[in-house]
Amino acid sequence: MNRVSSGMVRAFSAGLVPAGSLNSSVPKLLSAHGASAKGLGPKSVDVFLQPHAPMPDIVVHLEDLKSFGRQLDWVNDAKTQVWDIVSSPYRDATSAVAADCFQKIRACVDQIIDPKAHGAARPEHPFYELGLTA
Repeated sequence: MNRVSSGMVRAFSAGLVPAGSLNSSVPKLLSAHGASAKGLGPKSVDVFLQPHAPMPDIVVHLEDLKSFGRQLDWVNDAKTQVWDIVSSPYRDATSAVAADCFQKIRACVDQIIDPKAHGAARPEHPFYELGLTA
């Protein structure tokens, strides 16, 4: 998202139950699409609930949160979206499952970045803080 948005979006990623390390497929997938995994690692969404953390305008959940039994309360009443991409624990995903998830995420990202190409109007707000949870 950060790489393809030309500064329109600043995206962060965190999880409700983060893994101990990146899935081994992530660096390969990012590299194949011109991005780097350098400096990336699993982190808890709690980092972004701290007082001085960036406040997202939109929080995207990659899966339905019902299974976690936890609601996230953002101070700024961020809008939420559920892309429902991840249907099983991603940390155990095979390379094929990881690639499928990546393609689904990329399709959603492309729709945000270039909504006209997908039959939607461009958002009025030119910049978003986007939080992704999985």
